[in-house]
Amino acid sequence: MQNVITRSPMTGSTPHFSILIPLVSSVDRGLILEVLDALRDQAGNSWSYEAVLPDRRDDEISARIRRDYSEARLIRVPVGTPIPAMLTQALSAARGNWVAVTEDHCIPSVGWLNAFAVALRNPEVAAVGGPVRNAAHTTLLDRATFFCEYLAFHGHGGGGEGVVQPGGLAGMNFCCRRSDLSKADPTRLASEFWERSALPALTADGGSLFMDHSAMVRHAKSFPLSLFLHQRYLYSRAYAGLQLTVARRMVHAFLAPLLIPLLIMRHGRAALGSRGLFLKWLATVPLQLLFYTAWAWGEVVGAAWGPGDALGRIE
Repeated sequence: MQNVITRSPMTGSTPHFSILIPLVSSVDRGLILEVLDALRDQAGNSWSYEAVLPDRRDDEISARIRRDYSEARLIRVPVGTPIPAMLTQALSAARGNWVAVTEDHCIPSVGWLNAFAVALRNPEVAAVGGPVRNAAHTTLLDRATFFCEYLAFHGHGGGGEGVVQPGGLAGMNFCCRRSDLSKADPTRLASEFWERSALPALTADGGSLFMDHSAMVRHAKSFPLSLFLHQRYLYSRAYAGLQLTVARRMVHAFLAPLLIPLLIMRHGRAALGSRGLFLKWLATVPLQLLFYTAWAWGEVVGAAWGPGDALGRIE
């Protein structure tokens, strides 16, 4: 059973948590309101928090947040600002003792903040995260996009928890001490995906990454097919163009088409390891092949010609 901490909300200016949520989605924009409502509904209301929202949209949803959600602080950033740079700006404005990261369409479970607080009582834990479950499953396309992006973080159900290896936490569902994350290289934080900059920096001194299945978020965004294919291409182009040295990029461009069969095998194994998911995943394989083709092509382009402006167009 989850260990629950009870404590009155703080009355001073320093909240327990700063929750960083970039506003970037071009579809289902109103989901951020469900995210903020879910934070207000955290079980027990034991922890004070602020939501720090770097915003490159500045739309009617932004205006509603300013009007109705006093716990949210919006930081206006230019259109095209990459998500890592948005998160880094939000971190510099954060005041909480702990920093949690999620996305504007991921709805936290009722015990989300408490699970983070319990795990971070252990000084050996550098960061704690939880699984990502699918809340957009009306269509086959919804299920296929979720499996493509988040199958590795679905988890096996139940209430298990434990130390995980690097890569075992989702970059959009984790929490750490602000003092630890503030020691990371801000240039790298602003220019790379946080699962490849923030999480490794947190474990550099020997701390562990911890998975708590009660710290779950529900991915609720429905992608149109064209948007998802473009996003998959952009992410892959940015990844290959940013992470590889020039010498390795040419070899990577040549080998990138092999990603298609490799991803089929990798995701198939992950589906077999998640209770009740394999047949659901198998039904999406024709769409997965389309996604994997966009994935591989993005890595070919990124490896051969660099990231271009892909990082600033990812949502």
